Amino acid sequence: MRKIIPVAPPPSVPIYLYFNKRISFKLNVIDKFNIIAAAITLSFSAAPEKALAACAPASADGVTTTCDDTSLHTTTLGNGPGLDNVTINVLPSAQIDTGEFSAISLDSDSAIILQDGAVVQNDANGTGGPGNWGTGQNTIEFNNNTTLTVDRGAKVLAQGTPGSSAAIYIKGLQDRNINYGLIQSSNGPAILIGTGSSIYVGAIDNYGTISATTPENLVIDIPKKHYAVNKSNRGCHYRVYKS
Repeated sequence: MRKIIPVAPPPSVPIYLYFNKRISFKLNVIDKFNIIAAAITLSFSAAPEKALAACAPASADGVTTTCDDTSLHTTTLGNGPGLDNVTINVLPSAQIDTGEFSAISLDSDSAIILQDGAVVQNDANGTGGPGNWGTGQNTIEFNNNTTLTVDRGAKVLAQGTPGSSAAIYIKGLQDRNINYGLIQSSNGPAILIGTGSSIYVGAIDNYGTISATTPENLVIDIPKKHYAVNKSNRGCHYRVYKS
């Protein structure tokens, strides 16, 4: 396993990186800019997880859904576009595995919390169709003004076949992703940001590991031109903009 150890820059010196096409936190890119990047790694194996979780009530506008560790949960939480103001709270040690379909699919103004030891995963293989947002069966996906928190010991795992999904798909704007655990994709980007807007995209605060298990995959993929990454004075923190 190749791993990059986080080292924070001096407090008064923010660092800006500019890319013409896509963002790739691969070793050669980081070496080029002489930056050590926030424990974002490329690893070559990931053990599949067993899944146990009971989630209730069903996701709906304005509803909080809580998942515990009492029984298996295998269906998608949410239906993507139009599902707003939702909270998904995955309690410690609760596990969700939805096979070839997305695990959590929301629209906007929502919150997703994975507590210590929680696992949310899927194994998309191309048979589940284009997904609620038309980008495949991503493990977790959402639109605008949504906060995803992955606590220490928690995992988001996309275990699917090549090109089928990302671990996290961010459709919209003003989102925040706070990771203390593991966000990992086996055959695609760990995080795919798909907004077509020319303004602020969102924030990624990484205090854990964001990884892809095959070296040719981008860890964080923004398939638009002229993006910049601001690595702030906090060692594991990224803010993503489009210039």
